[in-house]
Amino acid sequence: MTTSRELKTRGLTGTPWAANLVRWLNNTQEKRLGRNTKASGQRVIDLLDTFKETLDAIKAAPRDIDLLGFAPRGLSRLLSELNARLDEYQTSPFAYIECDRTIFVDYAIAGTRSAGESLAANAVIELEKLHLLDRLGKCICGKYFFASFRHQRSCSAGCRHKNYEQTDGFKNRRREYMRNYYRLKKSGKVK
Repeated sequence: MTTSRELKTRGLTGTPWAANLVRWLNNTQEKRLGRNTKASGQRVIDLLDTFKETLDAIKAAPRDIDLLGFAPRGLSRLLSELNARLDEYQTSPFAYIECDRTIFVDYAIAGTRSAGESLAANAVIELEKLHLLDRLGKCICGKYFFASFRHQRSCSAGCRHKNYEQTDGFKNRRREYMRNYYRLKKSGKVK
């Protein structure tokens, strides 16, 4: 079962794919889709990381170079690696029932991989098509989440506050506050 904090998406277009991917990465998918073993989870994370590295390399490439005709060596290597990872997954139509009791038909990856892993890999591909792959993140608590806003860096308010508490600015303000509080406490003005 997916918690609301994992899927707060504000109605973004890629919500169904993000839901599948977050469920798979957090190992909260339905049992019928297969187990998320360490190896299968790592394969999906590697696919995700390869997509992100390739996108970063494309952004870093000079604008005056034709990437279709002549890709820099590093970008060519990343594209080859990405295609090798994608070759592991062959697609075929797959229907399943959504949480709201509607049928959702998607292209699942067939073959030797479990249905859950196939759907997760397909979700990575679909999120890339929608240019939403950068909204998938890993929180400091270790859970994956799909960001409602581009600036979101944590899965919940509690994790956001924990992250804020680790900043130097917070520590300095807290240190100053506690010094003042200690002085007041010592003077007897505060219980």
